[in-house]
Amino acid sequence: MTPRLQLDSDILNRIDGQGFLAPRGIYDLRSGPHSSAALGMSRSFAEHRPYTAGDDVRRVDWKVYARTDRLHLRAGEHESALACHLILDSSASMRYQGRRGLQSKHQFAALAIGSLAWLAHRLHDFWSVSSLSGIQSHRLPVAGGSSHLEASLALLGATACSGDGFWEHLQKESNRFSTSAVLVIATDCFDDVSVIRNSLTACATGGRNVILLHVCDPDELDLQTGHHATRFTGLETDQQIDTDCPSIRGAYRDVLRDHLKQLDTACHTLRVQRTLLSTNAPLGDALAFAIRQQRERHLTSRSDLVFLTDTPDSQRLPGSLS
Repeated sequence: MTPRLQLDSDILNRIDGQGFLAPRGIYDLRSGPHSSAALGMSRSFAEHRPYTAGDDVRRVDWKVYARTDRLHLRAGEHESALACHLILDSSASMRYQGRRGLQSKHQFAALAIGSLAWLAHRLHDFWSVSSLSGIQSHRLPVAGGSSHLEASLALLGATACSGDGFWEHLQKESNRFSTSAVLVIATDCFDDVSVIRNSLTACATGGRNVILLHVCDPDELDLQTGHHATRFTGLETDQQIDTDCPSIRGAYRDVLRDHLKQLDTACHTLRVQRTLLSTNAPLGDALAFAIRQQRERHLTSRSDLVFLTDTPDSQRLPGSLS
């Protein structure tokens, strides 16, 4: 039997009734809810997007192909009106679990993605789920309903970590995502910032609102993982390094601080929201904070946005390294 991701009722209670704001002033379809009767096969086509391997060929617009000699899909009304794309980093580095974290980074991130899928279902929204690494991809298309939630939790529960190259893979996948959509990416951001920036640039095109859930183990933030002689083994390369943790801790923190500074600069330039999720902190509080942060950012910068859910709780997330 395929393992199913088990959700946490405390987390769900913490985020229940909240939700992200839709980009570009999308109207609230919830009173409908979501007037498209057949997912992806609506008669009202609000946009087109490039065809990629695995898409339903029945949605190819052959008239556009005749004019452009390129394959494009007709995006149904529900895709262009409101969609939340939930993306999980399943590269090998996400396997890490320190002594202070109750879960590995991947387990923690999968629970975050699964909880947001539950929230989308709760609010009668549509969502997709993707689990990516450099050597594998598992996807569910944009849909909604109880069966889609069950399929989402099954995918998240069965996904294993392997390989590297998450950001390169995500950049290649970016044309699959609806325009004017919300993208939530759960990842440890362990890559060169230039590679991350290129991928985020592709993801943020077309009016997409990108939210980066930066998942870290507390060991990675302060290097309180060993005493004196410690052997580190790379999760993506199997490279081994013997070092003395106390003697390099200061330099490590300087490098990490510089990495986060570069990452924040890239996110600021691209208008990407970065929220830090530490595996030893309450996930429900972190997700509620991320939702509130997204709403506040957009209400202060865009006057044409509309609320899709009730006002979120204003409880603040405990302080973290930035």
